[in-house]
Amino acid sequence: MITFDHSKVIGRVLNTKNHLRRQAKNGKKPSRFDWCPMAAAHINLLTEKLGAQIVVTSTWRYEYSLDELKKLFHQNGMNPDHVTGVIPSLIYEDRSATRGEAIQAWIDENDANNGLHLILDDNDNGISERFPHFIQTSDKEGFADREMIRRCLMIADGELTLG
Repeated sequence: MITFDHSKVIGRVLNTKNHLRRQAKNGKKPSRFDWCPMAAAHINLLTEKLGAQIVVTSTWRYEYSLDELKKLFHQNGMNPDHVTGVIPSLIYEDRSATRGEAIQAWIDENDANNGLHLILDDNDNGISERFPHFIQTSDKEGFADREMIRRCLMIADGELTLG
């Protein structure tokens, strides 16, 4: 499972500040629906190489259904079949709930405790204390940063442990 954030213009995991600048520089109106091709290619590499599924944790899950999110992934060159779920919000049950707690609740509810949980997000919000394989992206580079994909692949191969 890979979970990642989509808030703040697709979470700065897939649509980075650098990509928004490139859009403007190329005469295009910056769009939150036009994601960074390099970040998308890195996600594709992870899902194909690891057989990983994507579970969306972002605030986009409030605006778009799972099917609509899958279409957005497809429009940006990613396999929509790898997008398998969205993390429910716990704020309606407990206003102090962290994103880390919401991710853990989804894992528990979906009997997904076995296996690797690689969490990509630009904000920790209680994730690193629960998940040793949390990779915090920058809002500038997001998942387009080659170091991010290298670290993810090393984690998957058992060569790197974070935390």
